[in-house]
Amino acid sequence: TYLPKEIKPKDVLDTGGLDLRYDIDQSIYYVYKDELELAPNELKAFHVEVEDIWIVPIGMLEDLRRQVDSVLERLKGTDYYQTARETAGIVYSTLDEIRISQLDEMVSKEKHIGIYRDNLKKIDRIKEIIARLEKALATAGGPLAPSILTKTKIKSTEPSKSMTWMVIFSIIIFIGLLAGTLFFTWLHQSHLTKDGLLSSKKNAFPEGGKKKEEDSQDNQKGTT
Repeated sequence: TYLPKEIKPKDVLDTGGLDLRYDIDQSIYYVYKDELELAPNELKAFHVEVEDIWIVPIGMLEDLRRQVDSVLERLKGTDYYQTARETAGIVYSTLDEIRISQLDEMVSKEKHIGIYRDNLKKIDRIKEIIARLEKALATAGGPLAPSILTKTKIKSTEPSKSMTWMVIFSIIIFIGLLAGTLFFTWLHQSHLTKDGLLSSKKNAFPEGGKKKEEDSQDNQKGTT
């Protein structure tokens, strides 16, 4: 039997004689029993006791309320205050609903877990609202309170390993192409310089070349 996805081994108080194992494929724990002998028509029940972890900590609810109070107080006297006050009222009522809903002992275990998961979604929406209030506070020109700055977590998107290696290889290829281009440009330029020097030498010493040619012709005549 699979346990709720939030359950970890530390949350299991009593397996009721069953064994606990982790399903890698589904990323969830389950309890089971091998080689269990039952007589004909026999039924056997196993009671597994786990910690009730499906409760949003009261401290978290109070912390969110204090953050809203702080931002709302600092927005007083600005154009955003009235709207922020109405928004804060929605947050306060939602926090009260969460507190009350998770204390209802008359609901079933399945519904209790469902309420907890819904409350987590409400917490996420409340955090988004607080972020918008903080943005309004910054727009209004008021500095953010130090407590808000320390409690507000901003997640940055980090590049993946594959993307990092792609960037590195791109840089290496670019450097290689650049080096090859510079080398062939230098080689071509050196050939042009050599040809220019030879041409300049011939133009600078034309008589030497002509004299050598006449001596060569005289030698040929003497031989003849």
